[in-house]
Parts: sequence; C-alpha cells; structure tokens
Amino acid sequence: MKKKIKIAIFISDVGFGHMARERAIIKTIFKKIKKVEITIINSSVIGILKQEFKEKCLYINLNNNIKLFKTKLGILDTKATKKNFYRWLKNKNINILKLEKKLKDYDIIISDFVPEAFELGKKLNIPAYGICHYTWSWFMKSLGMKKEQVLMAKIMEKKARKIFFPPFVPRGSVVNFKKNQINKVNFIINQNPSKNSKNKSFKKKILLMDSGTKLLSYQISKTLKEISKMDEFIFYIGTSSLKKKDIKFIIKQKNMIPIHGNKQMYKEINNVDYVIARAGFNTLSECIIYKKPTLFVDEMDNPEINENIRYIKNLKLGSLFNYKDWGKNFRFRLNSFIYKESEIINKKLKKFTFDYNGDNQIVNSIKKDLNL
Repeated sequence: MKKKIKIAIFISDVGFGHMARERAIIKTIFKKIKKVEITIINSSVIGILKQEFKEKCLYINLNNNIKLFKTKLGILDTKATKKNFYRWLKNKNINILKLEKKLKDYDIIISDFVPEAFELGKKLNIPAYGICHYTWSWFMKSLGMKKEQVLMAKIMEKKARKIFFPPFVPRGSVVNFKKNQINKVNFIINQNPSKNSKNKSFKKKILLMDSGTKLLSYQISKTLKEISKMDEFIFYIGTSSLKKKDIKFIIKQKNMIPIHGNKQMYKEINNVDYVIARAGFNTLSECIIYKKPTLFVDEMDNPEINENIRYIKNLKLGSLFNYKDWGKNFRFRLNSFIYKESEIINKKLKKFTFDYNGDNQIVNSIKKDLNL
C-alpha cells in the first residue's frame, strides 16, 4: 500500500502575499497528490487558513521571528526592522529545535519564505523547497545591513533543494543560488480570472485596498471625507484595518461600499473598473492578470516595493500614487489617472499575456523531483 506523503508548509508571518501563494499551492497539492497529510506552520494568518482548510490540514502556531516595522504613515521603519533582523538571526535556531522532533518523519518541506525551514530540512535530511518573490538576504542587503549578517541569511537560503521564483523577482535574489536550484514559474493568484459581473450602474467602480500589513489605514482614514464628495464614482473600500468610526462613516455614504476581509477584497478586483492599492507583489499579480488599470501606492524605503514599482514603470502596466496624493489631493490624482492615463495602461495590459499556473508548475516539479 502506498504510504501517505507528509508535507510541512512554512509560511512567513510578514504580510498577506506569502499566505496567498501557499494557499493556492496547498489546494493544488490536494488535487495532485491523493494520499497526503499537510501541516501548516504559521502564526499571523493561521486563523484564515484554519477557516479555509479546517480539518483537512494540521496546524502549528509558531512565529518565525521575522517582522517588518512601519511608521504611522506606513513607511518602512528601517532602523527598527534592521534591529529585528539581527534578533531573528541570533534566535533562529530556537524555532528549529522546537520542530525537529515533530517533523523528523516528514517527507517534504515547502516554505514561502522562512529560511530556517531549509536549515531544518538539511538537518533532518528532508528535501526543502522555497517559493519567494524576493529573498530575505537580498532584502537585508538592500537595507544596508552588515555583510556577515547578510551572509548568515544566505547560508540558510542556500540549503533549499530548489527555489521557485515567480515573475518580477529582483536579480539580487536569484544570483545567490546554483543554476540547478533556480526554477522560474508563472504568477500564482487566488482564483482564475472570469468575466466580471455586469455593471448595472453607469458609475465607474473603484476598489481601494489596504495591504495585508495594514499600511494604508491612516491614509485611507484621512481621505474618507474627500471620497464622500465624489459621488460620480462608487468606491469599494477594504475595512479590515480601519477603525470603527471610519467603518460607520463608510456605511452611511451612498458612494461607498465596505468590503470585509482580505479574501473578499481580492475577489472584488474582478468586479471593478480601477484599483488603488499598495504595490505589493501579490496585489500587483492579481491586478495584472485581471487586467485592471491600477494606481500603485509607493512605500518609501521598502526595497521590495521599490523593485515592483521599477517593473511597473518600465512595462507601463500601472500608474503611481504617492503619499502627497492622499487627503485633499485625492480627487485631482484620481481624475488625472482615469481620464489621462488609464486608457494607455489598458492597451498595455491587453497586449501583455501572463500565465498564472505557477502553483501547478511548483507541485508538478516537486512530484517529478521526488518521483511521486
């Protein structure tokens, strides 16, 4: 009788994108591997995953120590973040030792993107696979951390059997690995694109998204009054990061519709005309695949966002939204985007063809690699 394959899934506790990619991969694993047991290791979004998979998966609530710190304005606090990276590198083995006995009889480790997972895989002689848009060693180097600290992260990352990189990966993340470790795959998205629901209103629909790390809540809050005056549009506004008073204000407005939860917010991308969102990789992927003209919000001093915006600029697949564009400047920036820029972006998006079967590519590659 064929034995059950045991897979440990490590998910980074930073943001929503890591979880969204892994969630798609878990669904594909269940489709492609009949006898499988999956254990999810995470802390920050484990509640969402339990709601999604229920008893189909096992769960270990464990934080992986990496954390990005932000200012009130949503700007990366580089000083606090660098301090936390140092603490992580110092304490990384604590989590590994906790899980060594629990995972000793597992067959596969998959991580997006927890470097300790690769070190654990090497120690237990379990093949460990990574999925990432960027590596933490690249991120640390971009922040100007010391060479010896960056090297510690690199050493962990290199212990992965393979790393799967979706599009728009920073070159500095790829160069650290041997050729046989690198696998480039297509986009991974939450759900396949479908025809959007018919817009019964003549008004244009705009989705205003906060990020999984809730970086835009302050800016959205201070712009709500300005938005309420723009009754020529209908605004779908993510509320999971907003205060109760802001949510009450949104509910009272005729031109605003509250959207609860990240999963529902991502579903709405398909049903609107335009999107305003932070230029995180997961959001960028969804907006491009759904071919939605988007105002991508910049985040100062964040290497990942800077890299994403560089790709957006070069390919002309979206427009930029700066911090000065919130508040009283919101109307002017939005009108300029819709009436002057969106048509050009629309044409570019229609010309580009991006595949979104990255989760299938990853699972097929692992199956082939291990003769499953």
